[in-house]
Parts: sequence; structure tokens; C-alpha cells
Amino acid sequence: MTSTKSSSGSAEALAGSSLAGGGRRAGRGRGGAGAGPGGGAPQTGPRRARTAREGRARRASHGAAALLAHDFAVAFRQLTPFLLVAMATFAVAMPVSTAAVPDASIFNLDYTHDQMKFRFWAEGLTYPVVVGASVYGVALGVRAFRFLLVKCESTAVLSLPLSRLSLFGSRCAACLAALLAGIGVPLAASLAVNVAALNVWQGLFGQFGYVLCGLLLVGAVACALSVLACAAAGTVAEAAAFAAALLASVSVAAWGLNAVMDHLLVGNAFGELLTGGSVQVAPSLLEALAPVNPLLFFAQEAADHQQFLVQHPVYYPLAGNWPFLGAWACALAALVALGAWRFCRRKGERAGIAGLNVALALVVGIVVGLAAFGATFTLLAEVGVAVAVAGSFAVFWTVSAVLFRGPLKGRSPARRTLAVVGAETAALACVLAVVAAGGLGYAQAVPAASEVRSVSVSYTGSPSYLAARLQTATAGEGSYYFSAEYSFDDAEAVEAVRGVHESLVGTGGTELGEDRADVGGTVVPYDVVVRYRLVDGGELVRYYDRATLDELAALAELDGTERGRNLARGAVSGDLSGLEDADAQAIGASSARQAYALGDIYLADRLYTAPMLVNCDAQARAELLDALAADVAGQSAQDRYHPEGACRGVIMFTQQGDAAAETFAYGIENAVVYLTDEFERTLAWLEEKGLSPYVSLDDAAACVEEVTVQRWAPFEGMNEVTEPRSAYFMGYRADVEQRFVTMQDFGTKFSTDDAGQISELLGLAKNTLYLDGGGYLLSCKLAGQEAWAYLVVSAEDAPEWLIRVAG
Repeated sequence: MTSTKSSSGSAEALAGSSLAGGGRRAGRGRGGAGAGPGGGAPQTGPRRARTAREGRARRASHGAAALLAHDFAVAFRQLTPFLLVAMATFAVAMPVSTAAVPDASIFNLDYTHDQMKFRFWAEGLTYPVVVGASVYGVALGVRAFRFLLVKCESTAVLSLPLSRLSLFGSRCAACLAALLAGIGVPLAASLAVNVAALNVWQGLFGQFGYVLCGLLLVGAVACALSVLACAAAGTVAEAAAFAAALLASVSVAAWGLNAVMDHLLVGNAFGELLTGGSVQVAPSLLEALAPVNPLLFFAQEAADHQQFLVQHPVYYPLAGNWPFLGAWACALAALVALGAWRFCRRKGERAGIAGLNVALALVVGIVVGLAAFGATFTLLAEVGVAVAVAGSFAVFWTVSAVLFRGPLKGRSPARRTLAVVGAETAALACVLAVVAAGGLGYAQAVPAASEVRSVSVSYTGSPSYLAARLQTATAGEGSYYFSAEYSFDDAEAVEAVRGVHESLVGTGGTELGEDRADVGGTVVPYDVVVRYRLVDGGELVRYYDRATLDELAALAELDGTERGRNLARGAVSGDLSGLEDADAQAIGASSARQAYALGDIYLADRLYTAPMLVNCDAQARAELLDALAADVAGQSAQDRYHPEGACRGVIMFTQQGDAAAETFAYGIENAVVYLTDEFERTLAWLEEKGLSPYVSLDDAAACVEEVTVQRWAPFEGMNEVTEPRSAYFMGYRADVEQRFVTMQDFGTKFSTDDAGQISELLGLAKNTLYLDGGGYLLSCKLAGQEAWAYLVVSAEDAPEWLIRVAG
């Protein structure tokens, strides 16, 4: 060896040579004395030769062990700066975040409330901790095996009198020791803080061990990938790019594909959010593929086991999923074996030369290009799909050109670069084509009825009979929207949902807009989730962000099934007989049930001329709810959503008091019932209590001075519908005129004070109507009051003169 430069690799080589040489000189010195074993006579012949060989082997073994220990020490010193940074970072993320922030400290009794039994880091830091462990592993691997990528260091270190496997093992051992210290010490400090603050809770040490092993495994997998990258790369920059690409490949592919599916795949449910952005329909592809993602495989487990709150009936934490970690430990062993194989075949002359490994360059290009493609597609998709596709490919080609003619260029000829970029472009184009064509049958998949055990579907009916927990809701100015799911397992309902689902498949790709020739075919924005639980134990979920009015009305028809009637009865009266435990829990959490059970009771006639508060004791309320529940359960879907008889009066249960009584409009804390002749038991109760006069209106026309009419047109005017709104009209009262559920900013609205026309309109008007057939909104000025009652006339009932003047 001729080089005497003071690089770390040369220093290691010189130290190793010195150790080996010293061993040989010592051996010759003892041999020169001519002494045999035990100081006896000199040995001769084969016995003497065998003894000499054994002595040399022992001395060589001692020298190799010393050289391995020296190489381990040198490698660990090289990793020390990364170790110190990691310890500081994880110390902030673990013991500091869990104990040093005053408002959320585990020493703060007001915060823990005797429920928190341990917490290793602040809840929002799970992903930073897991990703930080991966980044730390990559840094350790690249630094420990950096000598492969620098010419002088590679020559020096690979010249040591050590086998390639021994050298590989010593460097991996140094990385493992640094991982254990960098992650284990801060986590142990967090454990000590927890014991000091909250004492020892059963399972604490087991959870600590599980989380520690999981984080170490995360870091070790990242480290193994970076070692593999170093063994295949030519420069440090190339190795870092390869390692990052290998580690992020599943994440970027899942996220990028999900970004495309969001806009091109009809029915896609992966990662979709309901209106409001707080409820996820189904896990995203990134979450669904997390168990096989080298970057995030432990993220969910870490979130589940990094803290424990005592909740009834769970008093002790669940055991960790050790088989899952075992599977990843096997994957780690395979990665280490592959890295060792590549290391042993590594040619020293590759050091410092980039662009020789086309396969890994292709991986880097795909990962970085797909990340840029997905981000661009997401940004431009709102402008238009065609614009998004064109812009995304342009950005992809730009990024690829920068990569392959810049950091990854090396000695790669331009022809090879074009071939690589062309292959990646073709792959992306194929993915887009598959997704846009329905995702290999994903978009068109509607399971057969025989395959379905039960189905859950978005509820589109009356919120006043809602028998489920609200997922999201908005209300105001007479219009409202809510989202909740109903579950059905009877054959009739399953078949009805399947029929609507088949229709939604075709609607999902159409544009929003009104169909004047067929109002029921008008496509409006709406969240519709269809969730099948299959006989084979699987689940199939589809999400649609639009539907026709006919499809929404068809889902409302499920209220007329036996299960729909029982759910409505339970929501009104609280009678849960014949319902399952899950139904009872859902009804107990529904906004309607809370309003019926706890709300103030107000009565009004059909024009809301004189609302009044009804004071009921517990027995009277129970009687009223029983009567009302029986009437509601007896209603058909047609009676509820397309009533034929005139409304007799309105009864409202509200937790908003007088504020709600001023409008009688539906709100999240209200339940409003429109009494028609079918409500025989409820009307009888009102008569028995002497309340009938408050809901009767002998001459409605005499109570109205003027009526203004506007056609219900959700896609006309300044308030064109862009967000979901219910198509179920519920009457209300306002202190300003022309506060329609949809507004127009052009044209002249028809108004009349003609007694005959007013009388005719009020005879046709409804307080509630499902607008799947269209209709005309009425603003009725109440005589002697600065108040307006809002009603609706169906398009089917509208007289010709109204159609002519109102459009």
C-alpha cells in the first residue's frame, strides 16, 4: 500500500497493517528461541509444522478480531455527529413534548384527569417520530458505507486484511449501536418521566419494549436500504437519492395514484372526504398500503401504543402485534442479505462514478417524477382534467431532464436518458389510461345480491326522523345539508340500493347541471357513500360526489321499508324494542332523538302566523311522542315526501328556544313535523289538550297580503349550487322577503296580491316536498306582520298561468 494520506480509510488500513505486522514479528521472535510447548526440546517433523500453523492461525484470529474492533470503533466515531443530533431531536420529540409543555404535560393533573396512564410523546408527533427514525437510519447507512463512494477511501478500506463479510458486519453493527443509542436513550428518558409523573401502570414496560423495537426496526430497514443504495451507487449524492427513492417509493406511488384516482376514477373512495373535510369515507391508498410501506409500516402501531388512556370498559393496553414486527424483521434480514451480497460483489473502481446503475436511476426518476406529477395534477385538476394531464406530464419531463442531465447524469449517454424517460412516460400513461377506463372494473363493480350480507348507504331523507349520528351538517337561510349512513340487510332494501348504485355509476362522470326537460335527471352535488359488507367477510366501498334528483329520491324511499319505519319510530319516541344494539347506539347519538327527548315544543299553523310554546310535563311529552311515533311509523315514503293533503299545522322540537321559534326552519338541534290528516293520533292528542285551535287556519288566503313566486332552479343565479344541499324542502318563516333557498340575481320575480290567485296558490302549496320533480317557491307576506312564510308548489300541481309567468 503506497498511500499515506490522513483519510479515515487510510488510517484504518495503516492501523490494520500495523496490527497484523506486529503479530507476525512476535511470532517469529518466539519461534527463534526454538522452544517447544512447555519449554521442552525443540519439535521436529510434521508435529512441529502443525503446531506452527495452529499458532499462526491463533495469532491471525487475534489480529482480525482486533482489526474488526478497531473498524467498529472508527465507524462509530464517524456516526457520532448523527447520533448526537438524533438524541437531541428525539429528546425534544419524546420526553420534552410529553412532560415539558405546561398545558399538555403529564405532570398537569388537570390535563391527565386520572385517565392518562402513560404517553411516550405528544400525540401529534407520531408521524414525525416514525419518519425521523427512517431518516436517521438512512443517514447512518450512508455515512457508515460512504467509503464505497470515495475513491481513496474505497481503495484503503477494501485493502484491509478482512473479509468483505466481516467488514460489512462491523459497519452494520456500528449502525445498529448508533440506532439503539439515538432512539433508545430518549425513549427511555420518556419512560422515566412517565414513571415519575404517573407511576407504573400494568403493561407500561411491555408497551415501551414494543414501541422501542418498532422504531428500531423502522430505522434498521431504512439503514439497510441505504446500505444497499451505497453498494449500487457511484457517488454520495447518487446513493442518497437511491436510498430516499427506495424508502419513499411505496408512499409516493400510493399518494400519486390516489391523486389521479380522485379525479379520474368514478366511485373512488380511497382517501375521499365528505363535505366539510372532517370525515373520511375510506382510508387513502397511503394508509391502506402502510403495512407494506418501508417508511410508514409502524406508524399506526406507534400511534396505537405510544399512549394509554383508561376508558370504560378498557383498563389495560392491548398487547403489541409482535407477529407483524416479526414479518418485517424477516424482510430486514432479506434486505441485509441482499446488501451483503451486493457489497461482496462491489468493484472498487466504481467509486466516484455516477450513472452506471440504470435500474436504480429508473427508480429515482419514477419516484421523483411521480411525486411532481401527482402534485401538479392535484393543483390543476380543479381547472380541468385535460389541463391537469398536460401540465403534469410537462412537469414530469422537466423534472426528469433535470435529474438525468444533472445529479444522475454520470457517464450515461443521452440516448439512454431518453430511453429511461420514455419508459417512465409510457408507464404513467398506462396508469392514467387504466384509471380513466374504470380501474380494471373498479368503477363498474356492483356486487350481486347473493354476495351481500348488508349494505350501508347515505341517508337522504328527512333530518327530523334521523336515526343515526350526523357525520357532517350545515344549515341556514332555509337550506341545509347533512350526512349520515343507514344500514340495511333485508333483500328488498339491498336490491333497492344496488339499483341506485348502478345508476350512480353512470351519473358519476356527468357534469353538474339542470335538466329542464327532465327535472329528476338534474345532477346536483351530493355526498353518496355505498358500503357493502360481503358474505365472504370483505367490504366494498364506493363514493360519489354527485347524484341526480331521482337517485336521491330513490334513496329516500328506503324510509318506507319496515326497517326505515322502525328507525323513525325509535328516533321519535326512544322506543328501541326490536332494534339491535348498534341501532340503539346510533339513535341515541342522533340529533333528532335529542330534540324529541329534550327540546322545547312549539306549535304553529301552516303559515307560522302565531307560533306558541307548549309546556308539557314528562307524562304529556311521552304521550305526545308515542302518538307521533305511531303516526310517523305508519307513513309511507310517498306521504312523507310528496304529501297530497294540505298541511294542518307544524310542531317543532328544538333545543334552541325562542331563536328557532322565530323561523321554524330546520336546524341541527331541531326536529320539525308537518301534520297532515294522516297524523290521526297526534291530532287527537292536540285536540284532547285543547291545542287544536293553534294549528288550524280556517282562511289562509285572508292571512296573506302578497305572494312572490320563484321557480326552484339550483343552477341559476348568483347562488348557483356548488356545495351539497338537500333537495327536501322544509317550510320556514323569515323577517325579510325573498329569502328563498336558492336565489336569482336576474329577471323579475312574479308577485301577486290578487285574492283569487293567492287563494289558488295556497290551496296547492305544501310546507314540505321532495323537489325531485321541481317546483315553485312561494314567499307569502303575512297580513299585519313584517314576516313572510315560505312554502312550495310542486311543478306537477302548478297551474298553467303560474308556469307561464314564473318560467
